[in-house]
Amino acid sequence: QRNRRTEEQQRNVDQLRRHLVSLGDKSVVAVRVQTTDAVYGFSEAVLRREVFGIRGNTGQDDTLNLSSGYEQCSYGALTFNPLASETGNDGGGEVSIVDGVVTISVDVAANGNSDGTVRNAVTN
Repeated sequence: QRNRRTEEQQRNVDQLRRHLVSLGDKSVVAVRVQTTDAVYGFSEAVLRREVFGIRGNTGQDDTLNLSSGYEQCSYGALTFNPLASETGNDGGGEVSIVDGVVTISVDVAANGNSDGTVRNAVTN
């Protein structure tokens, strides 16, 4: 048939469709993790600034941040917005998302465990 795609063409079309699904406005939450023996080195305020460019109490603007970088590189087709503030429970206590950033505690040590072990503790 004349309009039939080759396997390679179909793979390319499928890949393009997957990319197009990921475009648009996305509500995002940045997660700061605290394990039994370590905590991510930057505060929520610094993480908020680095990911979303939100000044907060850090006193410094960040005009080039993760959100603005994706927006610029995608020519505005992909934008990250901080998830609205809300309070919930992480299974061990109350947690609050504030301007797209939350700190969660997991009952696992970072030292002596693989990244995958810590990641599984965070996502389960």
